[in-house]
Amino acid sequence: MAVDAVPAAPTPADQQRITALPELNAQLYENAEALAGDVIESLKQAGTCVVRQVFPREVVSNIEDELRPYFQEHGKIKTMAKETSITTGLASKSETFALRVLGNAMWHNVMEYFLISRTGPYWNGSTPFYCDSKPQLDSTLCFRVGPGAKVQGLHKDDMSHHNWQKQAQEYEQGRDASCVFFVALTKTTHANGATRVIPGSHLWDHSVPPPEESRVPPAPQLEPGDCLLTLGTTYHGAGGNTTADEYRLVACASATRSWLRQEENQYLSHDPKKIKNLPVWIQRFIGFTCGEPYMGWVDLADPLHAFNPEAEEFHDINR
Repeated sequence: MAVDAVPAAPTPADQQRITALPELNAQLYENAEALAGDVIESLKQAGTCVVRQVFPREVVSNIEDELRPYFQEHGKIKTMAKETSITTGLASKSETFALRVLGNAMWHNVMEYFLISRTGPYWNGSTPFYCDSKPQLDSTLCFRVGPGAKVQGLHKDDMSHHNWQKQAQEYEQGRDASCVFFVALTKTTHANGATRVIPGSHLWDHSVPPPEESRVPPAPQLEPGDCLLTLGTTYHGAGGNTTADEYRLVACASATRSWLRQEENQYLSHDPKKIKNLPVWIQRFIGFTCGEPYMGWVDLADPLHAFNPEAEEFHDINR
């Protein structure tokens, strides 16, 4: 049986696109929109970006305290080191995470740039109409990487949505299916397994494997409250924890296009009472809404009628 050849390493053109990792400092910007503009340009160029001092220590400590009781057994996920424990469903396990991370204005500006779906015209008889559908929450996880954890293989997160792209000379809208927001809850270093990332790999042909470990740039070191953003097309992976007693704690949220299935089943992952206590716009981001033109209805109406009938505004289908 013939087998298609797979490149053994990035092509010379691909190798030239391994660029420096952009770094920004959130405290130097007047507002979330200005910061998001530079984050967007960084992601277009490199597929990844570090943003310093996004969250104050109090927020970081609250998230850690609220999630600590929920960590699962080690070794739950085959692609992760057995020394890594996780918790999922963060939107209802940490109110601070839901409000401050899922509700972060900078991240919403960024994800909407990359993941809003605008299509049309479609036709209803002789009447044209267009669809404009915002991103939705894809998954939430918190990783606790313990001593002895081995290096995770470099990978692209968009495999979950079967996204497959050819090499591009420059970024084109529509290339990505997801955008990930990592928040450091502890100091992350090369020694305790900071996430390695390959700048520029978001433009590679998906058939091109990641580079050998000897060519992987040093992982960005983060202080608590610093953030790493990546596009779903960017190669990344956790490093190995070679320390004797340090644990690396990172929380992350991923967004995807509203017409794709969510990787984490948001409707069965949460305590409904806790989700109802969140602002309605975050409930919609989690998935309790209709995506244009007809996605997600319940009895041909906004699912908030069924989930949270006390909501003051409903987005019913009107086409």
